[in-house]
Amino acid sequence: MRFERGRGTHQVMAALECAVLAALMGRRAEAESFLLRGRSVATRELEGQVELASALVLLEAGYSARVAGALERAEAFWSAQEEPASRALCLILYAQVLLLDGMSTAAVRASLEGLDQLLPGEETPLTVHAHLVAAECLLAASNLPEALTLLEKAARMSACTGLLAARAAVLSVRGGLAQDMPHLAGLRATLDRATERFELLEAPREQALAYMTHAALVAKGASGAPEHWLARAHPLLVKVGTAKDLRQLRQAFRCVAPHKADGLIDTDLFSVMEELRERHARLKDILSAQRDARSSEHPHLAALPSPLAKIADGALESVHLTEEALIRALEHTLLDRERLGLLVVVSQQLAGIGEMEELLATIPRLAMGLIPAAVAGLVELDNDGNLQTLHQGSLPPELPSECFREAVLSAFQQGAPQRIPDKVRPAQLGRTQDRAPQPQCALIPLHGQDRKRLGLVLGLSDTRTVLSERDLEQLAVFGSLCGAAITRVSANISLQQAAARDAATLAAIREGVLTLDHAGLVCALNHSAARLLRIQPAQVLGRPLRSIAALEPLGEALKSGRPLLNEVIALPQGELIVCAQTYEGGVVATLQELASAQRLAHKITSSQARFTFEDLIGEDPAFLSCLKDARQAARSDVPILITGESGTGKELLAQAIHRASPSAASPFVGINMAAFPRELLESELFGYERGAFTGARAGGNPGKFELADRGTLLLDEIGDMPLEMQVKLLRVLQERTFQRLGGSRDLPVMARVVATTHRDLERAIEEGSFRLDLFHRLRAVHLRLPPLRERPCDIPRLVNYHLRRYTSRLHRRPIQVAPHVMADLEAYDWPGNVRELANLIEGAASLLLDDQEVLVRTPPAIARALQRARNPLSALPGGARPEPSVLPFAEVERRAFEHALQHFAGNVAQAAKALGVAKTTFYSKIRRYGLAVQEQEPTAPSALVTRRLSGKMLS
Repeated sequence: MRFERGRGTHQVMAALECAVLAALMGRRAEAESFLLRGRSVATRELEGQVELASALVLLEAGYSARVAGALERAEAFWSAQEEPASRALCLILYAQVLLLDGMSTAAVRASLEGLDQLLPGEETPLTVHAHLVAAECLLAASNLPEALTLLEKAARMSACTGLLAARAAVLSVRGGLAQDMPHLAGLRATLDRATERFELLEAPREQALAYMTHAALVAKGASGAPEHWLARAHPLLVKVGTAKDLRQLRQAFRCVAPHKADGLIDTDLFSVMEELRERHARLKDILSAQRDARSSEHPHLAALPSPLAKIADGALESVHLTEEALIRALEHTLLDRERLGLLVVVSQQLAGIGEMEELLATIPRLAMGLIPAAVAGLVELDNDGNLQTLHQGSLPPELPSECFREAVLSAFQQGAPQRIPDKVRPAQLGRTQDRAPQPQCALIPLHGQDRKRLGLVLGLSDTRTVLSERDLEQLAVFGSLCGAAITRVSANISLQQAAARDAATLAAIREGVLTLDHAGLVCALNHSAARLLRIQPAQVLGRPLRSIAALEPLGEALKSGRPLLNEVIALPQGELIVCAQTYEGGVVATLQELASAQRLAHKITSSQARFTFEDLIGEDPAFLSCLKDARQAARSDVPILITGESGTGKELLAQAIHRASPSAASPFVGINMAAFPRELLESELFGYERGAFTGARAGGNPGKFELADRGTLLLDEIGDMPLEMQVKLLRVLQERTFQRLGGSRDLPVMARVVATTHRDLERAIEEGSFRLDLFHRLRAVHLRLPPLRERPCDIPRLVNYHLRRYTSRLHRRPIQVAPHVMADLEAYDWPGNVRELANLIEGAASLLLDDQEVLVRTPPAIARALQRARNPLSALPGGARPEPSVLPFAEVERRAFEHALQHFAGNVAQAAKALGVAKTTFYSKIRRYGLAVQEQEPTAPSALVTRRLSGKMLS
């Protein structure tokens, strides 16, 4: 608009700007047309501007001779004006000409001289451009530090925007690649931004050169394929590139995708084509330079070229068309060969991928290297016909339209690469509809065995809007290669998963697993088998078992080929239980240690700890003190002695201690000393070897100490243990080792011992029925559970607890206790303690009807006992009074205890000893009958008695 409407200087400057912009967009004919128009209307004062603009335009086309001529004419004009900026621009353009001709050293000198012409501190576009040209010349001369310094300085200038900023970014990437250890991720991000800016500014030559820098970055070690970027640069450079650009592109192609078989022939053909192009460009450059010189001498002839010039241009154009036809024919021949080579390279790359995710991510990238595509991604049709995006690559995130889905479905049905019409393609590349038309799209089915409806979607770039039949054939081969790769990777993954699953299965089996082939050679064994056989896997793999002397019996048994079921085979390292099953390729055997199997069987059948401290109900101070001591003692492994009357919960407390100990995961094994005859008690405790006595098991039998392992061994009713067994138990506890009956091997005692009894062991020691040393060994920690009659405040809690357990077990509504019934329960002495309470409460609850929720009747046994206690005479039949000489037993007992207290002046210890009862029993009778204890002066009691009495008072 400015050119059409302008006049004079404004029209000339508008024509020059249009020429420069057209040159940057690759429209060379249009650029030269604007130059010719500007030159025809330029005045003498503007000829220097015209020549500089001509130099810029011709430099973009690669015509170094014409650029040199334009610069000479511009320098002749500016020498009289002495303008530093124009002089600097001339030197910068001259440096670019020298760089174009390969003279980097001279180019560096010219560019630095041009920089010196600029005013210090200026930040104009010319200043930025001068720094970039100087940096490029320094990079060509391998002067990396100074080049990077100039680039950093230019990037900080305020005028470094637009095309200059993108050029600076590309040069910084080239400088980074020249370093020893480049940061590839950062360089790639910078280059991506520069490439997007070139595309936005529509500078195709700069964009193609950026693609070539991308290829160099990938060749340096970044992810991707270099040939992909070179393939994207090729159509752009063919259209707008210089002869030097095309030569560099061919050299890059030969570096990243060399052909071994046809390398020499390809090199010769490429050289011929490049030489033809270069000679044509050189000839045209020289003729145009001469024409420019003539037009400068005779400006009035600039718009009217001579007939000779027309003939020369026509002949030159005819020769050029003939050359291009020949070159294109050669290119098609070489292109087919390159395509085959690229397919070979693609096949090799696909063969080297072993992961499915990596393969699916690589396929779109390889496809973009085969065809100049702008977008590529994978889609899959599920069983419902819905289109799913797997690895979208550069596809837009939105799903395609319904029309596009139908077109893809049609392509899948035909099973071959198909062109998808523009009207059904999804939007791509982020372009708006008012810009250039969208390129063609295609779908390539990938015929994988596991993915029948997987396809590759390609959207061609702007420079390649049509898919030829050759392209479709190449894409069909590519799709078959990808399908075969997907099938191979799927099969490998399945094999790996099966192998890993089998290995994990063998490792998870606690039994030993041994596999032999048909020749008797060991194929596989797990760690458990190696441990049982006392060998390393490397010692036996690939060898027959009979070659190892210690395993010969096992080898002979498996050699027979007959199935084995729990057969015991004796080896030097122990007896094994062997199960063997033959299969088509050999035999699989499972191994288990006989002793371990026996211990496991006993562990399964032995009692388990089910109760914890939360199951012990009570708020009585003496009871809570006992639980507190038990919790503290559970942390250690010292022996514990638990005493208390029958039914107080001694075994429950032992189980709670085990559950709270560090060895809670280990076995809890209990044995009742009163339940076994003394002849069998030793074998139950310590076990026996085979043949130890008549009737012994063939493989022997482990004892309770072995079965307890690192857990807890409960010796219940230890007070009933025979004296001869007490001696052996004391020795085991002292030395922490034992031997089986009939054995000679010492086995360690690793279990914690907890003993319980309802007897008074101190009295048993006095009577000689229990050993004092064993008592002290067991009583490292002594826990006394008080009887229920000593903790009447806990009776309501226990009653409610057992009622809740009963109703929860039978899934019925809660049951309450009437106040008068609860009073009777609290008044009862409970000789059977908590066990008696639980049984009586559940029995009374079981007699209630379904609609009854309150216990209103005292259990008959408790009612009778309370009646006898309140009125001993009422217990006689018919209310008859007894003979005067016959007293009830309760009255006799009361009088006996009262008489003993009076006789010993209130000394409970002496009175209890005289009556032959324990002091605790004597105190219980005192509370039961309400006997008064007279005050007495202590008559030198023993220290032990004093300590016991003080303990009783404190409790």
